Amino acid sequence: MRACTFCLVGCLVGCLVAACGKPSSSGGADASTEDAQPVAAKPEPAKSGETADAPDGKGTPAGKEAPAAGPTTPSTVAEWSALGDDELAALYRAVTARLEEAPLDDAGAATLEGVAAHAKDVHLRANAWLALGSAAQDRGDVPAAVALFSRVTAALPDEPAGHAVLALALAAQEDYEAAVASQRRLVALDPDDLQAWLIWGELQVKAGQSEEAAKVYAGYEARRKGLLDGLTLQREGAYTLRPEDRAACAMALSAAPDNGTAMALLYALSSDPDPRVREALVTAMGIQRFEGYLAPLEHHLTVETDPDTKVATLRAIGEIRAQPVQTRPGPSPVDGDGGPLQPPAASAPDDAPSVKDAPATPAPDRTPEARAR
Repeated sequence: MRACTFCLVGCLVGCLVAACGKPSSSGGADASTEDAQPVAAKPEPAKSGETADAPDGKGTPAGKEAPAAGPTTPSTVAEWSALGDDELAALYRAVTARLEEAPLDDAGAATLEGVAAHAKDVHLRANAWLALGSAAQDRGDVPAAVALFSRVTAALPDEPAGHAVLALALAAQEDYEAAVASQRRLVALDPDDLQAWLIWGELQVKAGQSEEAAKVYAGYEARRKGLLDGLTLQREGAYTLRPEDRAACAMALSAAPDNGTAMALLYALSSDPDPRVREALVTAMGIQRFEGYLAPLEHHLTVETDPDTKVATLRAIGEIRAQPVQTRPGPSPVDGDGGPLQPPAASAPDDAPSVKDAPATPAPDRTPEARAR
């Protein structure tokens, strides 16, 4: 499988590839339909001693199934115009599924361009532009990527995913002031995305805006503390937020690589009564992969009663063992002595996500896609 060359933690959203039928949560008409059925059904297995028809006409040996045919790409404008958004969504899915194994080829690019040109739903068009832009940046054509991602943000100005990829593409061509503007919009749309705050601060440093960067890092710290309060705060013995909201806080905090956050996550894991929250907590720890989480998670596995949380705990332990971060959560720093993990102050933490480390194209299974609200 191709290596990920553009990773966007925190702002990648669920896939929307079909176009109409369901109202969006904001009341608009543009939203996803159910996934379209495959154009060609899977053939019945051949009986013993028989062969099944195959696309090459030679047949398939007994006991094996012939591969299902994918959607056929139109060859004329009239054929493109005759397709509805469900059929166009199927073409989009067929092309992007192949990206798991190989870069976008000319035929796939032509298909995505056709989808973008003929889809009625703006989210489906945006998804095609995102895939084309990712491929452009992957092959080093950053200006083309910026142009395509700009189409996404123009079509869906309130979707975080487009601003996230545009900001990093602009940074790749060293247009840091424009990148700062795009990242600022991303943070305004998703203020709980802590990684977005950190990248925003770094972009401002690169743009020569050090005073503004200090304010951004201060804003990051205020948002981090707000999420910690949302995760743990109680009044008269009752949590102030609902379990699903506390779980969302836990997941948002996975992007905060500091000692205080790590200790708060461990505390919440030992004290929160709701399994949904505990599942989110161990998932966040698996994302951070701090080696110091191993012993507490292994202990938690012996006392956890919820099956889903047990599975998530095992998964987190596996993630940490596979790629441990050699930084352990320990006691909070005292008298400036420092500690294993340091919270950000007026500058980014050493292990904060970095623009320069951000690769160029989304991993095939994490391509940022526009969603209906």
